[in-house]
Amino acid sequence: MALELTLEQSGTRVTGSMRLLGVQPVGSIAGAIEGSVAGDMFRFKQASGNDVAVNTEMTVAEDEMTGVVRSATFHPSQVALRRVSSARPSLGQQ
Repeated sequence: MALELTLEQSGTRVTGSMRLLGVQPVGSIAGAIEGSVAGDMFRFKQASGNDVAVNTEMTVAEDEMTGVVRSATFHPSQVALRRVSSARPSLGQQ
């Protein structure tokens, strides 16, 4: 299973989108997410997209998050995520 999150944080509120690939039996899940950060805990749920409800609780440590993705549709799955910079070099930089 592969999980990709695109997140934007404002205070403790987090919004964004997710793509969850390799989910059996549905194949993939994508949509908007809503969540919050409290201390080192990040919790989010699917706000829109597929009709598969996803709830996740992750522990944040610097540029990494680990936790469990849960849904009534598939078995809970451990995930580990690493921050990837969204900054792209300009054409003049290499």
